[in-house]
Amino acid sequence: MPDWSRLNPARSVQQLFSLAGFSRVVRSLLPSGVILYLALRIIIDDAPTVLHAARLPSRAALALLGRSLFALAWQSGFVLLAWSAADYAMQRYTYEKSLRMTKQEVKQEGKDNEGNPQVKGRMRRLRRELLRRSMNKDVQRATAVITNPTHFAVALEYRPASMPAPVVVAKGRNLIALRIKELARWHEVPIVENPPLAQALYKAADIGQMIPPKLYAAVAEILAFLYRTQMRLQGRAPHTQPAEVR
Repeated sequence: MPDWSRLNPARSVQQLFSLAGFSRVVRSLLPSGVILYLALRIIIDDAPTVLHAARLPSRAALALLGRSLFALAWQSGFVLLAWSAADYAMQRYTYEKSLRMTKQEVKQEGKDNEGNPQVKGRMRRLRRELLRRSMNKDVQRATAVITNPTHFAVALEYRPASMPAPVVVAKGRNLIALRIKELARWHEVPIVENPPLAQALYKAADIGQMIPPKLYAAVAEILAFLYRTQMRLQGRAPHTQPAEVR
């Protein structure tokens, strides 16, 4: 259906007297005024000759008229060309200025791109909670925890019947290392302080990966020591396990 509101004269008058409409009128009147000034100047300059044009032959009168029109044409063309370049520059500046965003829009765009701080904080808390639960389960099934003693902690799981080599089930530095040690004590997982081995395990294997073959001997020595200690303690007290081995 046609939009009859476009034919409303009140709307047209309102647009005409708006700032944008006034600027368009001024842009159209300026070159016209300059061209009118040039025409009047040419007429005034040629006025003495024009007054006596009736006495001139027809060819001379046409030559005079052609010369005046040519002068007006090239001067008007130069004015229109210069005004077109200036108007293009102004239009481009206005367009680029209209594309700029305000400070509030910049803040809102940054918030939309980065996300709401409250939502991001809640997501971080959920990730920490999931990490804590996952770490709790991983450390609970660990066979031993190798520490630095404070800066590094690596939890290893080894089941001879189903695993060809020990697997890193959890690892961390600083606060995460302290958390791993706390969980190991809570679940009565043996803790062994061996700084060189802890750093080597932390750098050589990720979580879920088997330890590299070059560390088999060192880890096997620790696991054998823990096994002998556990057997000796079970022989003395069958229902107790070492909370920490140093």
